[in-house]
Amino acid sequence: MFGDITNASDTSSLISINVIRTIIYIKAQLLPLASAILFNNNTTETRTLFTLQAEGLLENIQSQGGLTEFKVICDESNNTQDIIDAKTFVASVKVKVPGSINYIIINLDNN
Repeated sequence: MFGDITNASDTSSLISINVIRTIIYIKAQLLPLASAILFNNNTTETRTLFTLQAEGLLENIQSQGGLTEFKVICDESNNTQDIIDAKTFVASVKVKVPGSINYIIINLDNN
């Protein structure tokens, strides 16, 4: 076997190994950020701090070519009063990973 395609369904965004590896890496990098706010209050300040730190991490990954786009959502839209009352913290991280090279075409001309 040669290639970077997984057995995921064709409609899945996780069809390429580079996408899966990038997602795993980002999760591993976000874990310490999340752990650092554990047991804090779910306030605007806590959500802003997490957002800024996560965006900094993702900007670094993007600058190295690992992402083309990203968005961190961690505000009142996904941390409703019910979520806060349940002592939960929600952060949504959306990423777009660039596609890897699957085919190489080299044209040779003898002129």
